[in-house]
Amino acid sequence: MNESDTVKEPHWSLRFLPALLWPLLLWTCCLELHLRSDWYAPYLFERLHVVESVADAEVLHAAVYETLFHGAEINNDRFTTAEQQHFKDVASLLQLNRYLAIASFLLLLVFSLKHRLRWYWMRLGALYVLGLTVGLILLSTRWLILFRGLHPLLFSHDDWDFHPDQTIVQLYPELLLAVLASAVVITVLFCAVGIFFLGQRFDKQPLFAGCYWNWHKRLGDSALALGLFAIPIWITGRDMMLPDSFSWQLYYVLFVFVLVGSCLLMTLRNTALSVLIVGCSFLWLQVFSEGVANSTARAQYNLEVNGQKINEALAAYKQQHGSLPNALSDLTEGGFLQDVRLGLPGPHAWKLKRFQDGSYMIHFTGPLSFEFSYHSKNEFWNAMRRP
Repeated sequence: MNESDTVKEPHWSLRFLPALLWPLLLWTCCLELHLRSDWYAPYLFERLHVVESVADAEVLHAAVYETLFHGAEINNDRFTTAEQQHFKDVASLLQLNRYLAIASFLLLLVFSLKHRLRWYWMRLGALYVLGLTVGLILLSTRWLILFRGLHPLLFSHDDWDFHPDQTIVQLYPELLLAVLASAVVITVLFCAVGIFFLGQRFDKQPLFAGCYWNWHKRLGDSALALGLFAIPIWITGRDMMLPDSFSWQLYYVLFVFVLVGSCLLMTLRNTALSVLIVGCSFLWLQVFSEGVANSTARAQYNLEVNGQKINEALAAYKQQHGSLPNALSDLTEGGFLQDVRLGLPGPHAWKLKRFQDGSYMIHFTGPLSFEFSYHSKNEFWNAMRRP
């Protein structure tokens, strides 16, 4: 009897939990690699015409780089206090990213002391990475949902929502960040494929064996029921979303379904059931994305139509009373504003904010906690484009 025949099947926690460390290690290492290599700045600054719109763009970027990775202070008047604070917040996240990479590596090293399980974890963990990458690729078709959706979770609202004319937005446009994110995803994807086949090369026992295709009527009924569940998910996506709301939690639950479903496609012996789970996961994610796009379109319409009416009513009120009202409700009570809904479904009503210099801002909270607003000082309409 060979030694491999006497090895007992490890407990499920020892088979699956260590495998979850591989996605963490891969993503943190690839993100650190791309940011530290700084390959994108010299190339993309020229291709995206950043050097034409921002004077001394490379000098400013070098100062930001020192802040992100070496903790240096930005002594440059080109960046406002809010922009400098945002760079410090990003630096803190990158530091946390490095700690996660080190911790995941050490834990994998400890778990891999049992040599027979090492390659098993590598291959299973690589499948988790592939599943997560698939979810990100699906969301990459709606980049603004991913970009705008993560910021409220990582930063407070006032620390990341900048005016398009500010230096930070001109120096790092959304397209530049999208290219960087795509490069990280592609690198992780190739690493996951390499890890899977590397583990397969050194693992004598196949990880998945005896798979079969067995489709029963019960699976067909389940597919119909799960498919119909896409309807309430789409309706939920149409609601205005705020962090920690039911819609927001559902948004991440779908990510988990995509991740787990992709793994089941390779791990469950009944391949038909695996395909059913993966298909429903992708369907739910897509319809939810469509629902959020619909919600964003309604918010855009509300800003363009009702926002202009509110702005005109404020001007009429100020001309008659010599000052701005304390609240937008004064406009409706005084007859200055009619046929305008100051509130949207949920806690997303129009609000008025006055400043000491006599300017004001009208705003409401839209999808993914993004602010739709009008700033009277510079006559700027801050609207989220349709994802």
